[in-house]
Parts: sequence; structure tokens; C-alpha cells
Amino acid sequence: MYSPAHDLSMESIQDKVTPLGTELEVLGEMIAKFAAQSTPPYVILASPDKLENLFVMPRLIMCLAQNMYKHGDLTKAEYPGLIRIEHHLATLRITTKNLIRPNRLGAGFYSGMDDLRKRLAYTYGGAASMETWSDGKFFEVRVVIW
Repeated sequence: MYSPAHDLSMESIQDKVTPLGTELEVLGEMIAKFAAQSTPPYVILASPDKLENLFVMPRLIMCLAQNMYKHGDLTKAEYPGLIRIEHHLATLRITTKNLIRPNRLGAGFYSGMDDLRKRLAYTYGGAASMETWSDGKFFEVRVVIW
């Protein structure tokens, strides 16, 4: 029996990725939008100077950033949120770290990171990993794609 999922399973990885530079442009627009608020967020973005030929699955960076904005406390200059992108040889590492927002209302179902993990597995198979951890004060995510 035919299913649209069959078409998806036949796509090459090139059909499932977007230029990293494009993702970072969209992230920059989101950061600028939040910076216009009365209490602008403190976020540091550290990325390679050369982004050509670097590709990621669509909305990977945005999902990580949105998780920081939704669940993190980005109002303290001494604890800015961090989005770090590193590229060495054939490995791309994306790390986020943020102070956890105290007394969050409407915490949600914590499904965003699980969904992201599933999308990584679908897009990259065994060529990607994702770890999350917290020390009770900070929340961190590390995505590695090779």
C-alpha cells in the first residue's frame, strides 16, 4: 500500500537540509525581535566565520533557540544564553546553555526536545546525536552531526 511516508523515506539527505547561514539569518531576526522588548534577552551567538557548505536540517537552530526563550531566564547579563556552533573536519557541534527560568508558568509537556531528537534521527539516521542535561541552575543541549 502506498503512503506519503514512502516518498519521504526515499528523499536524499540533501533534500532534508538547509544552509546553516540561512538558519542563522532567521535566528538573527528572532533575536532582534525579542531585543525590541522592554527587557531584551541576553544571548551570545558564537559561530564559524565561514558558513558556506555547512547544512543542517530545517529549523534545527530555531528549535534550540525557541527552547531557550521559552524555558530559560535570559534577562541577566551575568548569565547570558549561549548558542555555540563549532565545525571541525566533518563534524558540526551545536551547543546551547541557558539559566533555567524560576517558577515557570505553563511549563508545557517537555515534548520539544523529544520531537527534535526524533527529527534528527529521521534526517541523519545514526550520523547525529543529541544530549540534554541540567545541573538545576542551567540547562544545556548538545547536538552533534557527523
